[in-house]
Amino acid sequence: MMNHDVLIIEDDATLLRGLQDNFESRGYRVRTATDGEAGLDAAIASRPDLILLDIMLPKMNGFEVCCSIRERELDMPIIMLTAKGQEEDIIRGLNLGADDYVTKPFNVRELFARVNAFLRRRPNAESDVFRFGDCELDVVSHKLFRQSREVALTAKEFRLLEYFVERSGRALTRQDIMSSVWGSSVIVTARSVDRCVTTLRAKIEPDPRHPTYIHTIRDIGYRFEIPDAASEDSTDAFSDRKKEGTLAESDTDLTCGGRLGRYEIQSELGRGGMAVVFQARDVRLDRDVAIKVLHPSSARDVDLRVRFEREAKAIAALSHPNIRAIYDVSREGGKHFAVMELLEGETLRDRLGRGQLEWNPAVEIAMAVCQGLAAAHDKGIVHRDIKPGNILLTNDGNVKILDFGLALLVAGGSDLSHDADSCRSTKTSPGKLLGTVNYMSPEQVRGQVADARSDLFSLGAVLYEMLSGTPPFCRKTPADTMAAILHEDPPQLSSLEHGISNDLDAVIYQCLRKSLNDRFQSAADLRQALCEVART
Repeated sequence: MMNHDVLIIEDDATLLRGLQDNFESRGYRVRTATDGEAGLDAAIASRPDLILLDIMLPKMNGFEVCCSIRERELDMPIIMLTAKGQEEDIIRGLNLGADDYVTKPFNVRELFARVNAFLRRRPNAESDVFRFGDCELDVVSHKLFRQSREVALTAKEFRLLEYFVERSGRALTRQDIMSSVWGSSVIVTARSVDRCVTTLRAKIEPDPRHPTYIHTIRDIGYRFEIPDAASEDSTDAFSDRKKEGTLAESDTDLTCGGRLGRYEIQSELGRGGMAVVFQARDVRLDRDVAIKVLHPSSARDVDLRVRFEREAKAIAALSHPNIRAIYDVSREGGKHFAVMELLEGETLRDRLGRGQLEWNPAVEIAMAVCQGLAAAHDKGIVHRDIKPGNILLTNDGNVKILDFGLALLVAGGSDLSHDADSCRSTKTSPGKLLGTVNYMSPEQVRGQVADARSDLFSLGAVLYEMLSGTPPFCRKTPADTMAAILHEDPPQLSSLEHGISNDLDAVIYQCLRKSLNDRFQSAADLRQALCEVART
């Protein structure tokens, strides 16, 4: 059957056993290791065709294992097993030589699709002609043909496409692309990469607005994928020994046309680490809605369920055009779910994947976010995770703040004072970090309690990225990023980007002050300052 050798390095015995069962049932030869040192020894001795590598390992962590494998010039594909929301760890692993990643809990079918894609490509890695869809790339003659007609590419576009195709299936960071395609001697920004990707998509994609080949990976970079017509084995279940919730379960048992109370399921919109979001129809009120349904494993976790209900309560307490509305929170047939406003558009993160913004629309987006934050802060609610992925640009031109899953209810919110006990029970424990590293405020980095001014720091970081293409404190590792947040100032935008005024620079830098007292003291104050910049 497959007859490929796979090495799985994972210290969770139940997950390791389940993965081994699944691979062996599909005809793979499997070796296993439960710590980094044993895994590295096995990789050197057996030279497997592919490695599944957990990041958090005893003796040697996954980063050290990956780096040691590449230092020995072993080129087998490495797929990292990571936790949800660990974008910085993913980028670090990719920079050290890993080829791809899957996040836990993961879907078995998706995992095997990734594995098989890598193993199918290996025998043809030295081919001079690559074919995908109606395109044919000849790396010897440096020509691209589409439907048998030559397509004109610039030298940079050709090199970028060649780089993508040769690494098909791999997750590639923007830093990878910049150093490999442009070279270390050339000063280039993420915006240059995104622009080149945009022009390349226009030349090879059937529909550049919905890419078939070059996919944007939020917060990371890009992946080039060639769709596979062959269907994967649909048997995704582990043996009876499988630990519940370790891999993605049939977490909803909801299909198109199914019902959840009065809501008729129409399609799946997306899934995350704790929930799946569906589009549905409210048959009673005759309107389309979005329904967020907790994974069974999340619903069994009391802390996660409390967080889910806290998000619902936080949003329900608000009614503002710049905050996604929530209509209902309920339980039906053992499923916990929230019913929300259905929105059409793209996140700011997706928009930035096509390049940075001019200062005018960037300021307009920031002002809209300020309005939403002002409404939340007036109710005593601090978001604590303002980032491009939590800002939606709707198709009708509106801006919406999403995901109050980390929201903190603080003293002084008049409409929430009756819920003070539940507020206290869900506040951050001392020393615990919550948020997304690139956009954390200094007090969040220190594990201290965040207030409204922490959201303004995060919004300042988002505004900086909208204008420059890069978060202001982004470094190679999360530790370096947090150190920069605490001790460094980012380069002035007015010296890097044409068209950025000193006044706008000053507003952003006041948002990014290390001390709470030196920042804008309210979202309304920040919005007023941005309005004055917009008028000049």
